[in-house]
Amino acid sequence: MGLTGMKVDSDELEPSAWRSFAFENLPSPAVVLNGEGTIVAVNEAWTVFSLLNGGDPETSGVGASYLGVCDVAASDVDDASAVGVGIRRLLEGDIERFEHEYPCHSPHEDRWFLLQASALHDATGVVLFHVNITGRKMLEDRLAREVELDTLTGLANRRGVMSHLSDVLGRDTDLDGAVTVFFADLDRFKPVNDRLGHASGDELLAAVGRRLRRIAREGVDLVGRLGGDEFVVILAGLAEDDVDMVVERMRISIESPFQLGDRAVTVGVSIGVVRSSPTATAESLLEKADAAMYADKKSRNAGR
Repeated sequence: MGLTGMKVDSDELEPSAWRSFAFENLPSPAVVLNGEGTIVAVNEAWTVFSLLNGGDPETSGVGASYLGVCDVAASDVDDASAVGVGIRRLLEGDIERFEHEYPCHSPHEDRWFLLQASALHDATGVVLFHVNITGRKMLEDRLAREVELDTLTGLANRRGVMSHLSDVLGRDTDLDGAVTVFFADLDRFKPVNDRLGHASGDELLAAVGRRLRRIAREGVDLVGRLGGDEFVVILAGLAEDDVDMVVERMRISIESPFQLGDRAVTVGVSIGVVRSSPTATAESLLEKADAAMYADKKSRNAGR
């Protein structure tokens, strides 16, 4: 019979029993490996952790090769490779501690864990702890998203736009490889803002953002506000023949009247378009789209 769940009088425990009791009742999943990387002890939390993630005694219980499991998974999972390398360095005496954060995609939920590994001082082996850090990672992700969001419209801000552009330019895609950036600047926004007040101006900007969102595909494309009355729409895999159609949709959408309280307000829009090339960067695309927008604004003003 194990010590789990027992009420124990501390005066009755020898030092070795104390260690066993403490290990068994740790809240985090814990495993002890011998010098060959084989599991020689697990606690109750590890057993539960393993079962929740589809494990079985043959691959996660006492007698199983922890290093062997890492080696098998290493060809497909970078985290498994990193953990295997860290454990071997501990066993070889190169380091005394090793830590690695990794996502855990169980059949029930996605979680994050921090693996903490230490070399045993009284024997050749390693003790591993898997600490659940899901709450911390969720907070970090939320804060990271907030840093890249425009608080007025809920769209990506300049930082978010640059991050998305860099990501999509470096991503392998089966669409057709093209990334198209539409840079939009509102015309006649300042008179509206001055005449009706900043609150109405903010309401108008938020409404523009909502209309532009209808053009983008969720999870694939991005709509952002760079600041002031400048917006950007980034579409991945758009055929060149469809560019003019998108520009026309943007013009109709933005130049249709907005209802601000009891007033119907209209604004114009100047749009610059640039398509990616194999050497394009986020910075170069945005600069070229900005320049194209000013060329469009100059051309439209000259025609009035």
